[in-house]
This record gives sequence, C-alpha cells and structure tokens, in this order.
Amino acid sequence: MWEGGVPGICVQEYLVHQRLSFSPIFFSPRSTSSRSQARRHDSERYAAMLTSKLAGMKAPEAGNERYRRAVYTLTQWNEAHRPLERWYITTLAIQKLVGGRKEAINAYLETHEDEINAHHERLEIKPSFNRKPEPITEMVHIAEEPTAFPWGQAEPVGES
Repeated sequence: MWEGGVPGICVQEYLVHQRLSFSPIFFSPRSTSSRSQARRHDSERYAAMLTSKLAGMKAPEAGNERYRRAVYTLTQWNEAHRPLERWYITTLAIQKLVGGRKEAINAYLETHEDEINAHHERLEIKPSFNRKPEPITEMVHIAEEPTAFPWGQAEPVGES
C-alpha cells in the first residue's frame, strides 16, 4: 500500500489514477546529459531570483549563485575604487557578504581561481588590503535584483 492513498497500487498507478503525469526521471537515476541540462536549468532559475530569496536556500546551486554575485560585486567594487578601498577576494569576505559554508565557498573560488588571481594581479590587490577599520558589509552591498548582474534576468511572473 502506498502511504498517501489507495491500497494495493504503486506510485505510478496512483499518479495515473489521480490524473497526474508520471515521469520516470523522478524515480530513476538521470543520465549524464539530463543531469547537466537540469543543472543548467537550475542555474538559470537561480540567476533570476532575488538575492534575499537565494539567501534562505540551501541548494548548492543557490549557494553558487550567491558566491557568483559576491565575486562579481567585489570585482566591480575594486575596479571603481582607489587601492586602499579595494578588497582581496577570500572565503571569509564572500562568507560575510552572502553567507555559506566555507567548504562550498572554497570550492567555488577554486573553480574560478585563475580569473580571481588575474583580477588581483591586474589591480595589485594584496591580502593585507582586507585589514580595514570598517567591515566589508558596511562598504560593499550585493544588489537585490537579478538584473543588476550581466547574466541576470527578471524572474518570470507567476513563478516563485
């Protein structure tokens, strides 16, 4: 017997009985191609969300979007400010701006290590630049709207 309902029928039969669609993809392992398509779809979905909405989500893709927004914001900040106002992009800086687990932030930063190192070298930013009297959260603010980022798009009406 299936927990929610009718004795003696399986989930697939129950869904058909309720006139709901049955998709085997929910019950069987995905192939590599469908997995990458799902990740791409998730990335696009998270890219369209408000930053405050992403903050309450535990999905790894939501975290990656928060980290991407923080790194982008820091690079833009660094480009627009004088040397002593710039920030060296670190795990702690990202964590203070958007939250997240250190391990997940480290993994994101490692994936983008070359671009971040090139940014630091080009602007001559050193780790010691993060020793400032004001905390990073009082100087740098992550935009709320997804359209503030080059890859962002507004969340479609009716979705949440």
